[in-house]
Amino acid sequence: MKPCWPRPCLKLVAKNKQVILIPRTPHLMGLLPLEGIKIIKKVAGQQQLLSDSQILAEVSSSLGLAADRRAVKSRFVLLVEGQEDVRFVTKINQWMYEEKLVEATFAEKGLFILPVGGCGSLLAWLNFDLFSKLNEPWFILIDSDKGTDEAKQSQRHLHRIRAKYPWMQAHIHATFKREIENYLVFKEGKKTHVFAPYEDVKQHMYDF
Repeated sequence: MKPCWPRPCLKLVAKNKQVILIPRTPHLMGLLPLEGIKIIKKVAGQQQLLSDSQILAEVSSSLGLAADRRAVKSRFVLLVEGQEDVRFVTKINQWMYEEKLVEATFAEKGLFILPVGGCGSLLAWLNFDLFSKLNEPWFILIDSDKGTDEAKQSQRHLHRIRAKYPWMQAHIHATFKREIENYLVFKEGKKTHVFAPYEDVKQHMYDF
């Protein structure tokens, strides 16, 4: 199923139409209640319909939580969208440490950075309450997508998370600029290039 299709299908469900979705990604399960999700998995050579508890375990694994137990064991967890964001935040922290702007690196403080695969996947985290499996405090930093059609959707997702975890509101943020890449500054000789706040940086990355 293509990512753009689920919401029109869910409108049919609201009209008492039975719809069977076969998504390619676990992130789309965040749009559905647990009782509406069925997973069939081959176990010991036999097809088995998973129970609700098994579905939760499967979702946790698919979304990367169970795959990396460091996220559960760490003192703090920062959730970002992708591996590029992990490298970006880690590099900035390392640079600030080398310049003596901070007293320690994230690793030294016990903070683990976990990529969750985009803002849409946060719905699955919310729906299955995967945040409760993390040690507090946890933090969220996603792209605001300002200047794109996805900007309002990102804000809605964050609003839902803040509403469910009001005591964590100060830890849930989107970038002021469009994406985390918009904060990059390229220098070559005497030339310096700074991206505009809402510019599509990915279109220009390979020019540098």
